[in-house]
Amino acid sequence: MENLAYKLLLQHQSTQKKVYGFLCIVLMIAVGTYSYFQWQTYVNVKNGILADELTIKELSKTLADEKNAYNANKDNFDALNKVIDNSVGQILPKGDEYTNLTRQIDAIEIELNKFGPFEISSIDYGSPAIDDKIGFGTLPVRMNIRSSQDNFLKFLLMMESSGSFTNKLRLMSISSIRLNFENSDEFASSKMITFSLQVNAYFQK
Repeated sequence: MENLAYKLLLQHQSTQKKVYGFLCIVLMIAVGTYSYFQWQTYVNVKNGILADELTIKELSKTLADEKNAYNANKDNFDALNKVIDNSVGQILPKGDEYTNLTRQIDAIEIELNKFGPFEISSIDYGSPAIDDKIGFGTLPVRMNIRSSQDNFLKFLLMMESSGSFTNKLRLMSISSIRLNFENSDEFASSKMITFSLQVNAYFQK
């Protein structure tokens, strides 16, 4: 009986050693696997930090270059802004500015007279109106003009190109026009045209 009990004890101890050894192997595998993934995470985080640092350096350099370029051209930008503001003030003034508009109309008359007859017999200003929806106002202007056919066409082109930064002519639009041809021959080159037109001159409120 004692030998049998002793053998059972040895067998039980052997089984416990095997189980312990198996558990140690499983634990080692688990620790190794965990360590491997933690190491991979660490490597990825480290690489990400290095990439971010490189990106920050590149962005800092780009920012510095852009800042230096802006400072180098700041005077040019300021000068350009002044030119733009001045041009906008001419083509779309603040307030009706009918006095300056009269000067521009007189200048048009003088310019077109170089190419043939162009006489403005009257200029009448209506009451300015402001459209709050668009934030601009209109100054109605009625003019009676006697002109050669060529100058009539030139005048229409000037009205069409008004508001351009090139000619700096006040922004205007023709709302109505009435023509009267003086010569009976419709195709006569010397044909004179008497016309009256209603113009809307725009301004900032």
